[in-house]
Amino acid sequence: MRTLGRSAAVGAIIGAAEGVLYVTAEGIAIFHVFAALLLPLPLSVILSRWFRVPRAGWAALLGTCALAALIPAMIALAPGHSISGWPRALYAVPPLVAGAAAYAIAGYAVNRATWWWPVLCAALGVGAFVTTVLQGHPWIVNWHEERALSAVDVPLLGLPGQAPSWVEIVRDPGDTFVLLEYDSSTAALHPLSLSSPQAACVKPYPGEPPYTCRQLPGEQWIREHGLGGVVLFGVRHGVLVEVNSESRHQAVTDLGSLTPATAASLAWSR
Repeated sequence: MRTLGRSAAVGAIIGAAEGVLYVTAEGIAIFHVFAALLLPLPLSVILSRWFRVPRAGWAALLGTCALAALIPAMIALAPGHSISGWPRALYAVPPLVAGAAAYAIAGYAVNRATWWWPVLCAALGVGAFVTTVLQGHPWIVNWHEERALSAVDVPLLGLPGQAPSWVEIVRDPGDTFVLLEYDSSTAALHPLSLSSPQAACVKPYPGEPPYTCRQLPGEQWIREHGLGGVVLFGVRHGVLVEVNSESRHQAVTDLGSLTPATAASLAWSR
């Protein structure tokens, strides 16, 4: 048990370092990528010897191999940042758990009397776990999305017969809304209590003058944006809807086509 605990401590330190690299990486992040790939093995050798893990070299080598497999699987189990609302720092936990598990398994396996059999079993077990998680990742994503959408205090709408290509829950100060991206347009579902279509249409970004909007039939308000498209605001089934599209006709059509939907229908339709 001492070997197991010491190996887990080694892995927790390395996993924490990997977690910091993961949550601080932005864009291409070449430095973070190379550090994440090259750091674990030499650091684990040093730490394994410092923690007096028996057969430190073998434990470090096999632990690093297990870590490379477990980190993607543990990250895949976590909900995506676009729907979870988790603080970014919390996404360092999956690599930390992966590190502790990987080196604990490796340290325990290589220090058995007949070490090759435990090593083989550990490799098969890790491989089976990783394969199962990565193959089931689409279902994991959908499950997290359904749970997150069910907890949002906004009635859900969707375009009949169409699956959104992207679902996001945006949590701005004073406004939590659902963003649905379709091939023809993007629909943002806001609480009706937040504003009226007219007020939402003219509301500018901080420091900018109010937008100029035109009223359409049915208490709908529209404005053009600099990219050549339009933004249409209206009320549909008790929801303040903001539709971004390339044309007025498409925006009006999609707004009028939105119907009540469930969290399951939005999450599992893709």
